[in-house]
This record gives sequence, C-alpha cells and structure tokens, in this order.
Amino acid sequence: MLPLLNFLVLTLRNLAQGKRSKDRFSKTLQILTKTLVNRPNFRCYGLHEWAMLYSNESSSAPYNYHQYKLKLRVTQNVINEVVRSQPLTCTHFDAWRFFHPDTQAMNTHPVLTRASQDVHEQPACIHANMDLFKYAYELYPLVSSDLLLHSLEVAIEARKIDMRASPYDVSSFEGCEVPICIETAAGKRQYVLEQSRLADKALPLRVELMNVYHEALHGTL
Repeated sequence: MLPLLNFLVLTLRNLAQGKRSKDRFSKTLQILTKTLVNRPNFRCYGLHEWAMLYSNESSSAPYNYHQYKLKLRVTQNVINEVVRSQPLTCTHFDAWRFFHPDTQAMNTHPVLTRASQDVHEQPACIHANMDLFKYAYELYPLVSSDLLLHSLEVAIEARKIDMRASPYDVSSFEGCEVPICIETAAGKRQYVLEQSRLADKALPLRVELMNVYHEALHGTL
C-alpha cells in the first residue's frame, strides 16, 4: 500500500508543478482518439529498424547502429537492399526520428513531428499499440490496475514482434527465438498476421483508455 501512496503523492506533486498538465492529457486523448479512426497501415512490415541501420557509403550521415549490443542476423548489404526495394510507410514519430537521415526522406511521410502525431498515428502500428502502456502509466492510479496490466502485456508482445522482425539476432531472448524474416514474402505475410492480431487486442484497451482520459479531463472520476 505504501508504494501506491508514494506514487500518488508524486503524481499529485507533478500535477502541482505543471509537469502533467491538462494540456498534456488533452493531447494524449487527441492522439488516442485520432489513432482509433485513422486508416490502419498493414504494409509497413516493421521496416523502421531496418531504416535505422541503413548505410549509404556516399552519404556523410553516420551509420546508426541503434542496438549496438546485439549482433545482426543479416548482412549490411541485405539491410540496404531491403530498404531500397520497397516503400517506407512509417507513421510513428518515435520510430521515424531514429531513421538514418537518408531513409527519413524516403519515407511516405518524409517529415513527422511530435506536434502532428495525432494526424499520422494509426491503429495497426506496433509502436502506437506499445504506447498504450505509456499512456496508461501516465494517468495511473486513475486507471485501473487491470487496464495497466493488459496494456503492459500488449506492449511486451508488441516489442517481441518488433524485434523479431528486425535485422538483429534476438534468438537468445525468450519469446523471440524465431525471427520474422520480413525480407521474404512469407515473412511479410507473417508480420501482417502478427500485427493484425495485436491490433485486435489493443483496440478495446485504446477505447477504455480514451474513456478514462475523457473522464479525468472532465472531472467525472
């Protein structure tokens, strides 16, 4: 009980200091609402991790080995070929901002910003569904422990799909033993199935979270 009381005190202190303002909650609610109604994109194939690792020898931009402690399961040439062979359709700012600069310009949306996050977020996005836990945690303890737990479960599942589809070798991690080889047609199909299944699980959580944010903002909790 004491940790919960301490967290509540900290939350109230942050609110008093303006760190968790009404404007911030309103923006989160706007993102959740727009994500729900925006058209889902099932053609991204988890290429964000590949776009981060892209290397163009003729470019002065640095090679961004984002997860530097992990080995790659494919060669750099394969990474480059995969990135160049198909459109990049990333809609999530926190994924896009880590792209190699050359691949940012190759994206269907060449400029994504925090301010326009609600415009581009869509319900099939692995990262948007991962973010549900972040949004639930930001409002805790006003959200139920069940909603917080289920959002965490979705986030963990999303992260596993995310890394299994990446160029990294994550086979030593539990639940990630088998890669999703999106560099192949079969792998792309598998990714879409996993992505769709996760989106279905995230949908009711997003709706419930929207309701809690709406109640919190309008003082009905």
